[in-house]
Amino acid sequence: MRSPWASPEPEGREGALAEYCDAVEVAKRLGAGVVVAHPGANTQFDVPKRARLELAAQTLTRIADYAGECGVKIAVEPLPKNEPGNTLDEVLWIIE
Repeated sequence: MRSPWASPEPEGREGALAEYCDAVEVAKRLGAGVVVAHPGANTQFDVPKRARLELAAQTLTRIADYAGECGVKIAVEPLPKNEPGNTLDEVLWIIE
C-alpha cells in the first residue's frame, strides 16, 4: 500500500483507507482470513510522531471495522526506520 495511515494529510489517510478496504475485499473473495497492514510509511512530515501515531490509530479503527464486517482480520506489522508503528510498543499502542 502506498498511502500512509499516519499521514497528516486527510487525502493520504483516505487513500490508505480505500486501499486497505480494497485489499480486505480481495482477501474476502479469495477466502483469506488475514490482511497484513503497515501503519506507517517512510515519508517525512513536519508533524510530531505522537500525532502521527494517533492518526494511524484512527485510520486503523476504520480499516478494522470494515474488515470485521467482511470477516477478515488485520495483522499489523511494524516496519523498520522511523515511521509510526516501527516498534512493538508503538504497534501495541496503535492497536489499543
